[in-house]
Amino acid sequence: LHHIQPSKLPYYLQEFRRILQPGGSVLVIEPCLLPHNRLNNCFMRLFDRGKFIQSPNDYMKAFLDSQFDIYMVKEYKQLFLYNKIFFAAKPV
Repeated sequence: LHHIQPSKLPYYLQEFRRILQPGGSVLVIEPCLLPHNRLNNCFMRLFDRGKFIQSPNDYMKAFLDSQFDIYMVKEYKQLFLYNKIFFAAKPV
């Protein structure tokens, strides 16, 4: 998702909804920008090829706005300098 312009995310989320089996979920693992980790944010902006890394709230808002329920949210670090978020989303 961090390679997709935020304005185009609703189209992708609509497609997720279309191809999911009834009761299915989307599992999301994405790099994310955290306000309390400026060094990590800088590192990710410099070295990640995705130009649209967002905050956890922005990723989840996109799913909520597209009528998904979100559960199993976890933030973690990968390789010390890389913030990640994991969550699952299920169409309402």
